[in-house]
Amino acid sequence: INQCWKVQSIEQTADLTSVFTHKIDVVPTTSLAGYEDTSKQKFVTRYAPAPDRAANLEESGKSPLSIGHLILILRWCCQNFDQNLADLLAVRRLAEETTRLLGTDLSIHHKVGSPECARKAKRLELAMQLLDLFEVPIPPPNNENVAPGQMPRFGKMKEVLSSQVWNATKAQMAQE
Repeated sequence: INQCWKVQSIEQTADLTSVFTHKIDVVPTTSLAGYEDTSKQKFVTRYAPAPDRAANLEESGKSPLSIGHLILILRWCCQNFDQNLADLLAVRRLAEETTRLLGTDLSIHHKVGSPECARKAKRLELAMQLLDLFEVPIPPPNNENVAPGQMPRFGKMKEVLSSQVWNATKAQMAQE
């Protein structure tokens, strides 16, 4: 049997991050080294933002794990990263593993259409929470003067994550 598959390639960029190309090729099955069965993918978290008030936090503790809960873990990591050098590695490890789970779950949520099913306000709130953790500033053109507070800051997670995890996360978030 001569079978062919439609495949989407993953390319590695100069900064060693992997990005999906939008080009889809048709290749013979004999050329494939492996494949991913996306029908078996299941997300772990609900598509919901972190609670905005302490009262909502207690309620959210009674509901299933959400992306918002992962955001709360990452916020805690940011707050406790430079507190004690002995805990630095443990906090970084927790942040990196949580970031990997967050990135993977967001990717699966997008594949199955969770954002389209969520209310617009919930999608916007979740997007703003993710930007707060992972945004990167765009420098002003021609070194123009920018008023204090107008220049976006680096995402809070940049200082906590290793450069390898930061770069991989940024590449994955850009696709979402």
